[in-house]
Amino acid sequence: MPGLVVSCGVLGSVAYCSVAVGNIEGVTSPCKAHSGDNVSFSSTRRGFLAAALTGAALTLAPVSFAAAATGTSKTKTITGHLDPGAADFVYLPIEVPAGVNKISVSYTYSKPQVPSGLLGNACDIGIFDEKGTDLAGKGFRGWSGGFRTEFSISAGETTPGYLPGPVGKGSWNVVLGPYQVAEQGLDYTVNVTLEYGPDGTPFKPSTRRSRSPAAAQPGTAAMRTCTRSTPMESAPPKRWQRAPAPRVSTS
Repeated sequence: MPGLVVSCGVLGSVAYCSVAVGNIEGVTSPCKAHSGDNVSFSSTRRGFLAAALTGAALTLAPVSFAAAATGTSKTKTITGHLDPGAADFVYLPIEVPAGVNKISVSYTYSKPQVPSGLLGNACDIGIFDEKGTDLAGKGFRGWSGGFRTEFSISAGETTPGYLPGPVGKGSWNVVLGPYQVAEQGLDYTVNVTLEYGPDGTPFKPSTRRSRSPAAAQPGTAAMRTCTRSTPMESAPPKRWQRAPAPRVSTS
């Protein structure tokens, strides 16, 4: 196939394969084409120890993007499989080059039929930027859980739930949170798109307070009902008056 480029590598005992067609690249982990290369694969997450499993987090092999001309974009697709008992968080490192002004991520995962009473697949998503993956650190850029299947970040605008700002050069991490995995396992697909060019106008949050015209006019009904410090010009509506005490009859 014209424009098809296949590159493979081994991280520890796990082999990874990268296939590129034009400006779209897919990365599979692990690479099934290496089944005869004396590479051992496990049906559980132990097979991913070479990908830096630490505690309840699993970090996969990094995906790198090359620099590109202004006004262009590049997309890479990462696919994989998680078995029951997988790590709580799966980190997908994305090596972002200089000159990127927007990053967009979308994902899907398998949802097999399961018998009543058994858990189905459920997977959240979020992202950290080049400043690191500490939960209390400066690298956290957003988390949409399972509410969204895609999001974008740039200097001037971003998807709700994510922080706007420059897309800096370095290692970003898309994070999957497979908090429920069915016995069939969970197959995931993550698409990452980088757009190249200068940053747009930085985002500026609005500092204006939204007020109704009536609320701004002292002495109006809206002011009387909403502001206790404003003198009442008339008696409050009957529905506001204290209800009479219930009668208690004794025999």
